[in-house]
Amino acid sequence: CLSDTPQSVEIHPGAPSRTVARVSENSVGAGATVQVGCEMFDAYDNEVPGAPSEVVVDPATSGLTIQDEELTVALAGEYLISCLTPGATDVFADALEVTAGPPAAISASLTTRRRVYRRDDVLEILAVVTDEHGNIIDNPELSLASTRLLRPFGGTRFRPVDEGNYAVTVTVARPTV
Repeated sequence: CLSDTPQSVEIHPGAPSRTVARVSENSVGAGATVQVGCEMFDAYDNEVPGAPSEVVVDPATSGLTIQDEELTVALAGEYLISCLTPGATDVFADALEVTAGPPAAISASLTTRRRVYRRDDVLEILAVVTDEHGNIIDNPELSLASTRLLRPFGGTRFRPVDEGNYAVTVTVARPTV
């Protein structure tokens, strides 16, 4: 028997079969916090709101904090952020690039160690600059200052001009923390 009265039908999503992770920013400095959103869908592409999920970071690393929907990574690198939920077989990750923060520390030494150097020896200073989390900053802009005259020889290489003791100071040109 057919009726002219419309019937109400309510459709509920099925169990999650696909998860999609989204980060609020895809590139941040070390120690910054990003928001992670997890969306779950059933086999018919209906959103499954409120399904439990776990945020997973690959590769897992020390210096990683996940609290609620906030993710903080202190170690510079490239990461894939995923949301896992029971039963979901299709997992779509989002990429996160973490770059070193501003310079916080510098360590410098001569590349060759000798007790005595000749006046025309080419000396090179090896400087390692890190952020507050210990991430190495690639190609930092450095400047050299000396208590005695040095002849620059490109980059952090130089030649002593006169005989005597030299005290060389290496500094980072860009702002530091």
